[in-house]
Amino acid sequence: MVAPRAATALFAATAFLSSFLLFLIEPLQGKMLLPLFGGAPMVWNTCMVFFQAILLFGYLTAHLTTKLRPQLQVVVQLALLAIPVAFLPLVLPSLDVRTEWLSTEPMKWLLVVLAGTSGPAFFVVATASPLLQTWYARTGTGAAAKNPYVLYAAGNLGSLLALLAYPTIVEPSLRLSQQSWLWTFGYAALVLLFIGLGVFVWRTAKQSGWTKEPTPEPFALEEEDDATLLASLQPKEEWAFDTLEEWSSKENRPGSRRAGGKPSWGERALWVALAFVPSSVMLGVTTYMTTDVAAIPMLWILPLAIYILSFAIVFWKYPDRLDRVLGRALPIAIVAMLLCVFADYRQNLGWLIALHLVGFFLCAMVCHGRLAARRPAPKYLTEFYLWLSIGGVFGGLFNTLIAPNVFKTIAEYPLILAASLVLAAGLREEKRKDLRTVVMMMVAVAAAALLTSQMIELYRQSKFDAVALQLEGLWTQEATRSTLVYGIPLLAALCLWRRPWCMAAAVVGVVILSTTHVYDGSVLYQSRSFFGTLTVRQYDDPASHSLAHGGILHGEQRMADPDERAVPRSYYHPDGPLGQLVQVVTEHRERPKIGAIGLGTGAIAAYGTPDNEITFYELNPHVEKIARDPKLFTYVDDCLKRWCHLSIVIGDGRLKLLESRETYDLIVVDAFSSDSIPVHLITKEALDAYLLHLNEGGLIAFHISNRYVNLEPVLLNLANERGLGYALRYEEGDEAIGKGASTWAVIVGQHGLYEHVIADERWRGLEENPKVGVWADDYANVLRTLTWY
Repeated sequence: MVAPRAATALFAATAFLSSFLLFLIEPLQGKMLLPLFGGAPMVWNTCMVFFQAILLFGYLTAHLTTKLRPQLQVVVQLALLAIPVAFLPLVLPSLDVRTEWLSTEPMKWLLVVLAGTSGPAFFVVATASPLLQTWYARTGTGAAAKNPYVLYAAGNLGSLLALLAYPTIVEPSLRLSQQSWLWTFGYAALVLLFIGLGVFVWRTAKQSGWTKEPTPEPFALEEEDDATLLASLQPKEEWAFDTLEEWSSKENRPGSRRAGGKPSWGERALWVALAFVPSSVMLGVTTYMTTDVAAIPMLWILPLAIYILSFAIVFWKYPDRLDRVLGRALPIAIVAMLLCVFADYRQNLGWLIALHLVGFFLCAMVCHGRLAARRPAPKYLTEFYLWLSIGGVFGGLFNTLIAPNVFKTIAEYPLILAASLVLAAGLREEKRKDLRTVVMMMVAVAAAALLTSQMIELYRQSKFDAVALQLEGLWTQEATRSTLVYGIPLLAALCLWRRPWCMAAAVVGVVILSTTHVYDGSVLYQSRSFFGTLTVRQYDDPASHSLAHGGILHGEQRMADPDERAVPRSYYHPDGPLGQLVQVVTEHRERPKIGAIGLGTGAIAAYGTPDNEITFYELNPHVEKIARDPKLFTYVDDCLKRWCHLSIVIGDGRLKLLESRETYDLIVVDAFSSDSIPVHLITKEALDAYLLHLNEGGLIAFHISNRYVNLEPVLLNLANERGLGYALRYEEGDEAIGKGASTWAVIVGQHGLYEHVIADERWRGLEENPKVGVWADDYANVLRTLTWY
């Protein structure tokens, strides 16, 4: 018989390792798949929904397994542990897969790949946590066995450690194949631990040490008199409270809720709601930060780490005093977050990210804290985790399947933030208003915001006096307009903090208004797809159009004057680096052929003539729709009218290029996911693909303009690896002629057109950083390329 302390240590080690592996496989699989889509946030969100769904099936399996005899439970679990062996080690999906799903059905493609790689292993490891806690409670190993949720807290610490270790230790040190073998070795260790536990559980059950229906024990009170009094107040064993204050609270009095009794359907629904909101907010804040704030790869690890940390804290110890403090701070944080979202605030990047992460932490702590406070007796432990996972899956499905098909922007983020206030208000004991008062408050605040905006708009348009003219200038600034329309009602809602229901209703009213009423008349077109939100605006005057993905400008065009309309603007101006490269190719090649990976507004088509050929490779079908619509941009339409040889191929640029038999004199890599080139387009395997389709002496141009990632050392190491020439040119912007600041790099052979490029002194060498390494399909140290300002 294993000693109680040794058994407890064995249970803790197994729980820690299983959770560590569970949350190590998530970033590992995400790392494999994210580059194929340029780090689009929806890739990670889809992965999260898949993992949440598999977690649900894992918890369901554990719940059903615990209904079996103890010896049979051991046999079933060991049999399940043998399943992932056939799928290990995890293998990077081949980039040469010829499938249209990659562009037409990206979510379906991802789910199929996930199911065939990490799905089986994740499912089996997911069964560990609830099963371990049930075994721990029923084997009676020490006093702590009566509170098996301690193992859940220990497991979450393992999950948190895995998430923090991956971007800081695992990713910079190991290739993907090595990471897969590391996970495989960890899984082998988990199997050995489970074998040891299986032997212990088998022997314990055989010796009649198996408790079929464990009941919770109250924690020991410091004062003996209080303990005696508390015991006298609890007439039945299933009643268990930690303190006299908890017993005396309204929700715990006899006839209200029994801590050890069977949970009601209302209690189950509350578990689902308390799990739903943090799950949805986690995905919402991830999408918002990586699309509208900063397109920083792997930034999604931070919200997930906070999500796990909140579980670890509240299931370890979560006093009611802390809950009250966090509950009062939550509305302030949410109002500040909503103001930043509505005003499209992008300044002070570090503080902005910190605000949203802190706000999410408060939301997760409040919801998960109250979830932990309502956990049932160990008898219903597996059912509790089952409902908890259902809430998490619903939150993921709402953000990945429902919201993108209902909203054209990330409207689900402010909506779910407002919902968290409603949920928090509903669980407090402050005096509640009746439903009619709450609804009237919500409608009144929304109507006030709408009336204010319309009055200001009418006054602005009247232009009766100088004050109206000044207001004209302010109103055209989106941040000022949004602050006036939304800021005042939101701040007024905070004044109702003593009445949580009314405050929550007021915030909900403002948020609903923001999703149904558009004040920005400059939006000409907006669409949302798997790859993100695309917005076309007219600005400065009605003659100028711009395309943005999230908060990043992807091109613009002056529309009124035909002469100005023909000039490519922003990053593609004739006086910029790309204009010079096109000129070099045109002057020294007869009937030059240009291949461009990334379409955008189609600005490169402005260089098209009947004497050259231009082929675009574009992953997102929505981008092609925008570029071909002459009401939005006319670069493509005008090029075709000039009888130019132009074609657009839909699909991943690298894969489609490999399928093509065409060769080019200039290959332009201009594919962006918000603010940086997709990783799989700047690896040594990608460079080999470009060289294979490059005419002798041709040029490969990389557009590397971005705010957060320095790709110069990446390209330098690739060029040195293949013995190629390289150069870089940074160009300052000039608004007077429509030229934007841009950075372009070329990698070419030592002869041919390269000599004409480096003859210009504006081209220089690339910045060196040996720590970045040579990027390949199975290795890319993105963390070393990040730049902070």
